[in-house]
Amino acid sequence: MLLIINLTVDMLLIGIIYFWTRQNDSDFIIFISLVFGFLIAIFSLIIIYFNKKTSTLLEKRIQKLEYVSKELVKAERLSTIGELSGRFSHELRNPLAIIQVSIENLKRLYSADEIQLNNLKE
Repeated sequence: MLLIINLTVDMLLIGIIYFWTRQNDSDFIIFISLVFGFLIAIFSLIIIYFNKKTSTLLEKRIQKLEYVSKELVKAERLSTIGELSGRFSHELRNPLAIIQVSIENLKRLYSADEIQLNNLKE
């Protein structure tokens, strides 16, 4: 029987522990068992490496998604403020336009009265 344990610390293989019991096996079978055990240990290290790389990439994407989400909320707020200011300016301009037209009419009316007054004086 063969038992192989790989010892890793932060993606660094620091050792491999293996145990086997001798049961009338030839040296070749023991050698093959050790080779396969080492291969299993190395492949498990590769799996750990890709798992860590994938989790790091996932964390970066989550952070980017959170940032983009916050920026979207800011953009929506600014859009709402712009829409409200547009409505406010529209509501403010309507009465001002009426006042401006009234002032122009009064100017025309008074200028016509002044012309008539000047004609009467002559």
